[in-house]
Amino acid sequence: SALSWTKEGISASLTSLEPFKSTQAIKTFHAVMSVMGDKPCLYPEVMLDEVLTTVSNDKDMTDEVCIQICKQINGNPSEAKQNAGFELLSNVVQKSCPSTDIHPYIVSKHCEAPPENSLVSQFTLCNGFMDFNISK
Repeated sequence: SALSWTKEGISASLTSLEPFKSTQAIKTFHAVMSVMGDKPCLYPEVMLDEVLTTVSNDKDMTDEVCIQICKQINGNPSEAKQNAGFELLSNVVQKSCPSTDIHPYIVSKHCEAPPENSLVSQFTLCNGFMDFNISK
C-alpha cells in the first residue's frame, strides 16, 4: 500500500503539493528515513534538524511530513524503528501542528504508540486536537 513502510524513497509527495514542494517532500522523506533508522546515516541529528526546520518553515509540509512518518511506522518490521517514528512524530507536532484534515489519521497512529511514546502531551499543544478524545 502507498501508506505502508518502504525501504525505498518516494518519487512524489504523499499529499497534494505544488511541484517545487513535492521535490522538497521527496528530500524530506529521505531525512525521515534517516532519523527513523531506515536509511543509513552518519548524522541522524542533522536529518532531524532538517525535518523540524522544514515543518517550522512551511505549514503545508507539516501534513506531508506527518503522513510520511505514519507511512514509515505502518508495517515497519523493526519495533525500534517504529518507536523512532513515534518519537519523530511527537517532535514534529510540537514544532508545527498538522491541519485538522489529518488529525484523525494521526490520532489513530497515536493509539498504536507504546505508552512511553504517548503523543497526548504534544497534541494538547495543538488546539485542533482538543476535539478528539485521544487518551488510551
